[in-house]
Amino acid sequence: HVAGVVEHHRWQEGFQVQLQQLGHRIQNHTRTQNHHCGGEGQPTVFLPNNLIKIKKEELLKNNKEIENITNEMLNLKEEISKFTNLKEKQDKDFAMLKNEKDILMEDYYFQQDKLNNINEEINELGKVINNWDLKETKYSVQLDNIHSKLLEDYELEYNEALELWIEIDDLDKAKNEVNKLKGKIKKIGTVNLNSIEEYKVVKNRFEFISKQHEDLLLAKENLHQVIMDMESKMKNQFLYNFNKINEEFNEVFATLFDGGKASLVLEDEEDILTCGIEIKAQPPGKKLQNLTLLSGGEKSLTAVALLFAILKIKPTPFCILDEIDAALDEANISRYTNYLKNFFSNTQFIMITHRKGTMEMADVLYGVTMEEEGISKIVSIKLTDNVEEIAS
Repeated sequence: HVAGVVEHHRWQEGFQVQLQQLGHRIQNHTRTQNHHCGGEGQPTVFLPNNLIKIKKEELLKNNKEIENITNEMLNLKEEISKFTNLKEKQDKDFAMLKNEKDILMEDYYFQQDKLNNINEEINELGKVINNWDLKETKYSVQLDNIHSKLLEDYELEYNEALELWIEIDDLDKAKNEVNKLKGKIKKIGTVNLNSIEEYKVVKNRFEFISKQHEDLLLAKENLHQVIMDMESKMKNQFLYNFNKINEEFNEVFATLFDGGKASLVLEDEEDILTCGIEIKAQPPGKKLQNLTLLSGGEKSLTAVALLFAILKIKPTPFCILDEIDAALDEANISRYTNYLKNFFSNTQFIMITHRKGTMEMADVLYGVTMEEEGISKIVSIKLTDNVEEIAS
């Protein structure tokens, strides 16, 4: 608004200057016209016709210019009137803004005073806080000194001393009592000052070992329980397989001996996992007796029957028989080899033997010979041919 008022004054001054210039121009044209046409009190001058014509044209031109200037003056007066009104309005706005400015400046000074008062209060509070900080530091140092004295003189922490706190009615009497107790302590003599720490170490060690002892007892109990569970399962599984082998053993025995019967007997049925197993056999035409009372061939064939019974219960893909037929006669070898063929579909056998009957049922023979002294040589013979390989 202030800038608008200043600009308005500038326009007004410019229009007034233009208006004055236009007035001077009109006066000049008027004088020129009077001079050419003869003014009042001037003598009449007679001019040639062509000069008169020129003067008339100039007169018309000057009259037209005067008319234009007059119109321009009217326009300028209208603009002056418009800007005058604008100036009055802007003067009012300026006065209003000035009034608002005065109000704002008054409020500003009021707020400034208020801010100064607040700053003074802040400074005062800062001083108070500083004083309290100094007091806090002072009392904190005193408290640390008290704690240090409590620890050095009585070897007590604050919390431990708080548990021993009692109300003292007579302070002097209490001081005298303290002095008496200190005297008695001096009379005791040298004291192991590390005994408390040593006690704490030994106590911690004892608690640690006691905890380990409890853990070991618990682990021992758990292991006993696991062993009992395993023994129970082992007994059940052992009895199950033992009974099945016993049945198969009796059948295989009767087949190999062409009759008779045999059985496995536990020496102690109360402790089946550690007790021995007795083999009882009754070949055809003989009475039931212990294995030790049989002949060598009967013992070997009985052992073969037990082996075959176990293979029937738990087949194995590979088995080595090392001269198992050494004590058998030819008749028993024939039964042995014939029964052995029942396992060829599931088990591969490697037999070490010198008996011809056993060699005859083999698919491949491997022998060791010494054509030259000191030089061993392996000789292999394939006794059976694969029909499919021959066909191909």
